[in-house]
Amino acid sequence: MSTSIKWFIGFLCITCYSLNMHAHVDKNDSLALVAFYNALDGPNWDSTWTLTDPVDSWYGITIGYPNRVIFIQLWGNNLTGMIPQEIGQLTELMALGLSGNHISGGIPAALGNCKKLMGIGLENNNITGSLPDALKNLTNLTSFSVGNNKMTGPIPEWIGDWGKIQFLNLRTNEFSGPLPQRLSNLVELKSLYLYYNQLIGPVPNLKELTKLENLNIYGNQLEGSPDDFLGVYPNMTLISLGSNFMFGKLSAYHFNKDTLTILNIGETLLEDLDDFSAFDFEYFGVEDNRLTFEDILPNIGISDMIYQPQKSIGHPVDTSMQIGDSLVINMNIDPLLTTNKYQWYRDETPWGSTSSQGGLFIYPLTQNHLGAYICTVINPGVPDLILESYPYILNLTTSIENQNRKDILIYPNPVKNYIFIQIDDRNDHQVHLINALGQKLKHVHNFKGPLIVQMEDLNPGVYSVVIDNQRALKVLKL
Repeated sequence: MSTSIKWFIGFLCITCYSLNMHAHVDKNDSLALVAFYNALDGPNWDSTWTLTDPVDSWYGITIGYPNRVIFIQLWGNNLTGMIPQEIGQLTELMALGLSGNHISGGIPAALGNCKKLMGIGLENNNITGSLPDALKNLTNLTSFSVGNNKMTGPIPEWIGDWGKIQFLNLRTNEFSGPLPQRLSNLVELKSLYLYYNQLIGPVPNLKELTKLENLNIYGNQLEGSPDDFLGVYPNMTLISLGSNFMFGKLSAYHFNKDTLTILNIGETLLEDLDDFSAFDFEYFGVEDNRLTFEDILPNIGISDMIYQPQKSIGHPVDTSMQIGDSLVINMNIDPLLTTNKYQWYRDETPWGSTSSQGGLFIYPLTQNHLGAYICTVINPGVPDLILESYPYILNLTTSIENQNRKDILIYPNPVKNYIFIQIDDRNDHQVHLINALGQKLKHVHNFKGPLIVQMEDLNPGVYSVVIDNQRALKVLKL
């Protein structure tokens, strides 16, 4: 049971205690509680009820004016079974605390009749199904927790109508689909827990949720650049965006260095990290991203920082070139740093010596140069981190002529300001022009006859023309 829900429940108990000692309880409320007792195996509760005793003496029940049930507090009491529809008869109910039991089945739609509810705690049960639409009527809710159940379906857009909600916990379920855009309406929200679900798609704009103190969406398939969807949060103590598809940059200005103690954005695609060295973290996780030494070095003094490993640099390349050509690969990173050291490998064997430059130049290419090239990068300021590039796989052919197909003609070669492509058959073709780094520079869809491709905007180098999705039909020199 969360501290927030316990505090809320305790507050209600104190304010409502002794309002109606042994009062006559509304008949419909009494019948609803008996149905509740029977549906949830009341005789086997840890603290059970004696049904012949006054209702206001039953464990966990609080009666308020006018002789109505306003609070049910039965967390961790061995309740087993399904919440009955009769719960909807308790129309004066303000808080329902049933966490830590063995409740199964779905949340009854009739709960939507209890429009005075301010707090619902159902976490740590075996509840299934989706959030019933009838719950959209509960606009007085300040706390709603169904964490650690087996709930499914989407998080509905109507949740944006819960304008008073401060604590929203849907963690560790099987909720799926995108986050509702109307989440941005919940401007009173202080804690949002969505971690360990199956949520997908972009994170909505959270810039107006400036009262957030805890934000945890870890372990989904959500995407976005933190700097695009985050605002400024003066009271944030915990933020966890990890194990999602975060990209772009995370800046420090979103947070207060005097309050934020836990930041987890590990296992994403983050490419740019701000300087957080002024923060006093209990945990700072940025591992398994696309960060480089420019990002790590300013933060290396943070004692509780987890930053290794990092994902591979660049993108995988698989290309074909001609014997006698020149190979140029540029793997330089961190342009503002002069302390990086680069080492190239060919088929896991060192190629050349360690250098302060990340470029690789081979001329002329021979059969001995076939293989997979990988570059590692180290920096003395971060001695326990090694960055590694994706492999650059080099295939070689003996001549331009033996790459030709009889039905394809490409000229001139060497190229001047254009190339002319003639294909004899009448089928549609795709044409790609790719440089030696595997980058696609030009693309022509669905052409059949002669084609002229302008080349004057390209730098001298080795290019591949790919036709019909077949690799390297011709290698061209400019």
